[in-house]
Amino acid sequence: MLWGEKLRKRREELGYTLQMAEEQTKIRKLYLQALENEDFAVLPPRIYATGFVKNYARFLGLDEKQLTQEFKELAYANQEVHDEEIVTYTPEKSAVPDWLNAKNIAAAVVFLLIAIWAGNYLVSYFSGQNIVEQPIVKPPIVEPQEPAGGEEPQQPDNIPAVPDKVDVLVSASQECWLEVNIDGANNFTGFIKAGEEKSFTGEESVYLKAGNAGGIEIILNGENLGVFGDVGQVKRQTFTL
Repeated sequence: MLWGEKLRKRREELGYTLQMAEEQTKIRKLYLQALENEDFAVLPPRIYATGFVKNYARFLGLDEKQLTQEFKELAYANQEVHDEEIVTYTPEKSAVPDWLNAKNIAAAVVFLLIAIWAGNYLVSYFSGQNIVEQPIVKPPIVEPQEPAGGEEPQQPDNIPAVPDKVDVLVSASQECWLEVNIDGANNFTGFIKAGEEKSFTGEESVYLKAGNAGGIEIILNGENLGVFGDVGQVKRQTFTL
């Protein structure tokens, strides 16, 4: 059985359509169909495509490690892969003097704690000699006064306005793949390049999924929320009023 047929057969056994699988996994139907048809050219870059395979296999209850390995061999058999670099080194001889050992450090810490305790005790003792109790004076009670002439009390002018829409500005410092749904409908799917900004406005909500959360900053209704996450992290969040 072909690799993609395993996915399709298992999905059909569970009674899911591609549309239902998309709603459950949050992976676009286009990519799910490409995996089942082994049409790997449609998929996004390797780091995102591999994540799709893991998530889809987990959703179908299949061996995600085995399917991911088979996917890499099928889709990237002719590409050099540097998933992990192991760096070995020989540590240099420590420049710390021999007398600075654990025993001496522990003794110094104990001495320091005793000195701090003694200092606090003396300060408290001598301070207590000059304590003079002061009578407690309660502030006068001011009765609220109604405005003259039956006028309505004026409201302060500095009450901040409550935003009536969800405005999300995405500012990229690195290239990042985005999927954006506004009020439940897909609005954007693609890459945002370094130095580029995109704004998304919804009546009720803006759903954002980023493939490189550390490469973008989020500004929500004018407030800078900072970096969305870590570099290389796939992160999802829904912004509402």
